[in-house]
Amino acid sequence: MRDAYLDSQFVDILDEQGNLVTLTLRQAFARKTQEATKQDNALGVQRQQIPILFIDLPDVPESVDFQNLANEIRRVAACDDIVPETPEQGEWLRCNQLYWEAKAIVLANNIYKLIPDPTQPGQPVARMLPAKALENLKLEVEADLALYDLLKAGEADVKAWAEAQKIPYSFTSAEELFVATLKSDFESNVTEEAFAPPLEGSSRKQARDHHRGWLKFLGDHFDGEPKEKEYLARLLSMGWKGYVLLALRSKKREKPFDKLWKRYLKRQRFLCKFLDSRLEWKTDLPYQSVTVKGKRTRTQNPIQGIITDEGYFDWQWR
Repeated sequence: MRDAYLDSQFVDILDEQGNLVTLTLRQAFARKTQEATKQDNALGVQRQQIPILFIDLPDVPESVDFQNLANEIRRVAACDDIVPETPEQGEWLRCNQLYWEAKAIVLANNIYKLIPDPTQPGQPVARMLPAKALENLKLEVEADLALYDLLKAGEADVKAWAEAQKIPYSFTSAEELFVATLKSDFESNVTEEAFAPPLEGSSRKQARDHHRGWLKFLGDHFDGEPKEKEYLARLLSMGWKGYVLLALRSKKREKPFDKLWKRYLKRQRFLCKFLDSRLEWKTDLPYQSVTVKGKRTRTQNPIQGIITDEGYFDWQWR
């Protein structure tokens, strides 16, 4: 019965070249399994089972746009130019790829709203991620969507700012610009965490203090102070995420940007919880703070990635 169903149901998916192809469910699952195996092998990961995150989209024109956006967001974490130096780094990168695969679905759905919330219990993304990763995903998605709403409203302003700064602007939509901001953020996080030079990786406290400093800067607490110049220079070095914030920073008191900026800053404050759960890397090994009665302590113990019998990733104390 199951075999007959897999061979009798058809789905439209986008291939790697962006072409729409019609496949049976069996063919679609086989293609996704092949892609996942290739990504595993590239990072030195071995899994006996490979669970597939498959989303059944409705037969509407927006489904193609949904898939296009989700694919571009997923590719943010492709890590094509990063070679892991240890098995732990390989596992961490693969976890990031799977996290971004889930994040791509959730972000695309928040923009196009084609399926029920996939993070709810029993839904595909909720089954795929550990509880803490799912909690972090929800925080990050809310912050990312706040930035998307901001740049979508100010797309013309960002383009004008870039042209004035003689920065090439090649985007044809707000969605393309949004993906570029996500890529800037991801690459920065990767280089500052697992692949930072020895003794230069940021600690959890440093990351939290740095994030709060950004919030003060974006909230105009440093106007006219030397620190303002430091943050302005930093924004210029951050790629398109920095460019968007620079281009729209002066519009905080204009409508509709006033409410959009308030929402963006509010969501950024919530991300402090996300920073508290990040891994810290010492001599190419991941560590995490010990939690006592729901609160993280200063004690850090090494942890290791594990692969469950079902093919899911998790981290546990060594």
